[in-house]
Amino acid sequence: MSHLFYGVAYYDEYMPEDRLAKDIALMRETGINVVRIAESTWSTLEPEEGQYNFYHIDRVLEAMHEAGIAVIVGTPTYAVPAWLAAKHPDILVTPSRGSKNMVRGRSWISSTRPFAAMPKKLSAR
Repeated sequence: MSHLFYGVAYYDEYMPEDRLAKDIALMRETGINVVRIAESTWSTLEPEEGQYNFYHIDRVLEAMHEAGIAVIVGTPTYAVPAWLAAKHPDILVTPSRGSKNMVRGRSWISSTRPFAAMPKKLSAR
């Protein structure tokens, strides 16, 4: 490895549209050379079943590439969208107390339940 990676998690989908350029300038100024994105954005990427929207990922990838900042794209499988948790409640973690763990905005899933459409769609990008 020729250099040390110095980075941050970046959540473009929660920021105002015009903030990306300013954030990149600040990253470059502070020596950030890698960002991690998308690890908890499934509900943004697939707001309705089968309806994919990669706008935020695409714009960040393009802008970071132009700025010379590397990107690690997470697979947003641990925080499922509400429609998926409602349709398949068996994917949710069931703690020892027996109630499903449904948190607004993030539904923690059981890693023993198979599902793969989102990671496949994302990796194809």
